Parts: sequence; structure tokens; C-alpha cells
Amino acid sequence: MHLVAIVGLVLYLLALMAGAVIETPQLARESGSFVVHVGAFGLSQLFVFLLAPRWRDRLLWLVLLFLFGGLIEAVQHFLPWRSATAIDLLYNGIGLTLGFLGCLVLERFARWRGWLPFSQVRSCS
Repeated sequence: MHLVAIVGLVLYLLALMAGAVIETPQLARESGSFVVHVGAFGLSQLFVFLLAPRWRDRLLWLVLLFLFGGLIEAVQHFLPWRSATAIDLLYNGIGLTLGFLGCLVLERFARWRGWLPFSQVRSCS
């Protein structure tokens, strides 16, 4: 399961990077930047919660993925058919935060229902 989550995260990040350098798809232009950025970076937290049971690791991944979003915006700055904006970086951060909180709620619910053992619960240290 761990290997599947790692491969999934790598493929997901590659897809995000590929999406950053190709021309904006019609769906992204129509649905708006907010939906695309929040959805893409929020979904990345699902992989983080599958890969990292410790809080310290999850928070580190949160920061790394935010920096990855910054890297994507930096690359877009140099592409004539794309544009880099601070608002997109803000949307990435909102997506990461909402995804993190959503996964936290789902994890707590799964522990409450007995689907996950309570012995893996760690403090925020």
C-alpha cells in the first residue's frame, strides 16, 4: 500500500507540473483558476495522509507542496503562453489547507468508526 501511495504521489506531481507548462485546457479556463488550484492541491493531501502517519511529516509535506506550487508559478513566469500570479499561489495554499483539514476529519472519523487503530494516533509534536 505504501509503494502504491508513493507512485501515486509521484505521478500526481508530474501531472501537476505537466499541466503547468502546457496551454491551459478549456475546462480550466471555463471553471476558473480557484476551482482548478484548490482542487489539485487539495487532492494532493490525500496522498500525504496515506504516506505519512506522523504529524511532523505531514506538516513538512504541506510546506514542500506549497513550495512546489511556487516552483510551478515560477516556471510559468518564463513561458509566453502562461502567466504566474500570486493569486494562484494563494489558491494553492487554500487548497492545501482545505485538503489537510478534510483528510484530518476523514482520518478522525475512520478512527472513531474503528476502521483505523487508535494506537497510530500521534500528538502534534
